[in-house]
Amino acid sequence: MANPLIEVQIEEQVQAPQDPLAAASSIERVEVRGKITQVTYGDNKKIRSIFVVADAADRGSYDQANVIIDGDTKIYKGYTDQELKASDLKEGTTVAVAFTDDPRIMIYPPSAKARTIRVMDMDAQEQAAEQAQELEQQQANAIIFENSAYGFSFALPAGWEGYRIVAEQWEGLSLENRPSGAVVGSDKSAETVKIAESGPILNIRHPQWTAEKPRQDIPIMIFTMAQWEALQSEKFHIGAAPMGPKELGRNSKYVFALPARYNYAFPEGFEEVDAILESGALKAY
Repeated sequence: MANPLIEVQIEEQVQAPQDPLAAASSIERVEVRGKITQVTYGDNKKIRSIFVVADAADRGSYDQANVIIDGDTKIYKGYTDQELKASDLKEGTTVAVAFTDDPRIMIYPPSAKARTIRVMDMDAQEQAAEQAQELEQQQANAIIFENSAYGFSFALPAGWEGYRIVAEQWEGLSLENRPSGAVVGSDKSAETVKIAESGPILNIRHPQWTAEKPRQDIPIMIFTMAQWEALQSEKFHIGAAPMGPKELGRNSKYVFALPARYNYAFPEGFEEVDAILESGALKAY
């Protein structure tokens, strides 16, 4: 009969799940780890081998190797059990390769049959593919403002359908023979400094813009080549900002530029306009 005064405590030993990275790496001996620099196809248009050059900071047994792929080669996404296809092996992809025990050609660089190939940067590849697909979709839905007179186009998001073009003029104040003490952009400067150059500004205006609630325009300044060279040589200056316009693109006749501090007032929509401009929406031809 058990003594009620004695309590027996049984501890169960629970083994913590092992990190799959450590588990796989403890079983597999990675003999080359690096980027694929060449993909070789066989007569059947299937990948026959890849050439891998090891990263200087993370080398396996070989600094480079010709990796032979056959029907028994297993290809995984990183240190998971998710299998990939040989077609996922592309130049620039980082892989970790474990070879079989079959005889290998040891003439440098060695050639050996792969038991496993682990694609280490598949997440980055998938993210890049998703971004490329998203960009392709955006471009397919884009609204194109075409200006054949000056030779450029500008891609706008679908939300800009119904945009308007508002034409204005930029004016460049001469910096040659400027009176001592005159500051460009000041009232004194305006009285004493002459207008040296001028040209068009085409403002792409959002369809929701109103006088009561204005939104950020997309201003495109247009310069002849001679005007742009004179501006870069500080023959004249535009506006009160210490920096000049930022080039967006050019063709053989014109330079297209963004005014300095065009969004200084931070009106509604300025973040969207900034993102549109950063996407390289202007294409000169």
